Amino acid sequence: MKSTSKMIDLDGSTKDSYEGKNSKKAEKFIKPLQSVLASLYAARLKSQVYHWQVHGPNFYGIHKLLEEVYKSLDQSIDDTAERIRTLGMHTVSSFSEIIQLSAPANASSDKFLSTQEMIADMQEALDRLSEKIRSTADLAEEAEDIVTVDMLTRILGTTEKFEWMVRSLRTSPKAE
Repeated sequence: MKSTSKMIDLDGSTKDSYEGKNSKKAEKFIKPLQSVLASLYAARLKSQVYHWQVHGPNFYGIHKLLEEVYKSLDQSIDDTAERIRTLGMHTVSSFSEIIQLSAPANASSDKFLSTQEMIADMQEALDRLSEKIRSTADLAEEAEDIVTVDMLTRILGTTEKFEWMVRSLRTSPKAE
């Protein structure tokens, strides 16, 4: 059985926690990793909402791409949350934490967006997510946590693939 200790939670309160593998090293990157988790949630929600709201002549292709994005993000969310727990820490556990930790990637709008606005917003969200994943992977590498680095590298590769696909919806091929 693992020993328990007190840890400082996202809101500054203390909670009982167990000492997970490499939990001391993880202190160097756990908050950024929790922010990655929150940002994955925010991007997942955004991609599913846009999946429902997309309209226009390219409806089916964009609708299916956004479905692929949110389904892929489901796995990334689960992997990240389980890694945080493996490290002996708590994951985000409320919508307010998700909003707080994913900002500004979770910027909201009261208006109905056009398909092109949704695509632009989704690309920006994926760009910010990639930056956050990359910087967190750098911190995990400094802490010599190769498992977290490997996981984040895999998630980054998938995120960058979707960035490219979404960006391709916004640009026209150059004449050769």
